[in-house]
Amino acid sequence: MNRQLGLRLMIGAPGVALAGYGVFRVLDDSSHTNPRHLARWLIGAVLLNDGLLVPTTMILGFVITKVFPPRIRRYVQGALVTSAMITVIAIPLIYRRGSQPAVKALEQQNYALHLTILIALVVAVATLAYVVKVRRDHRGLASNTSKRLPDAIHDSEAANPAAEA
Repeated sequence: MNRQLGLRLMIGAPGVALAGYGVFRVLDDSSHTNPRHLARWLIGAVLLNDGLLVPTTMILGFVITKVFPPRIRRYVQGALVTSAMITVIAIPLIYRRGSQPAVKALEQQNYALHLTILIALVVAVATLAYVVKVRRDHRGLASNTSKRLPDAIHDSEAANPAAEA
């Protein structure tokens, strides 16, 4: 058995065992876990994720590659993916708001507002990261007062006449 397969088995076996234990627990205590409702919820989550969220994120990512230059693109795409992950968690909470008694305080929060604030924070952090990158690149160019490329680059071009054409 090669080393990579052994590592996969070492990592995968406990995961499969824990998943099996979870299924056993759900089915064993079906009066409290309601497996049919859980199965409906899981199927709905997969459909929502694979049918709506992933295609929307991919389309927006494609549009971003056409609209934004490469230098800023990674920051915009990172903010998009992070915002999508946060949104996946927030959608059920927004949908279920007000459906529970007031004793359950978590269901009474304004999750739509919280989602807006979190996405604004993600955009702010991505913007700050981009500004820091631009400033570092600018400082690097300003400190390089020599307009001549390093000798290693000149030597490789001289050795390769096709590079001059």
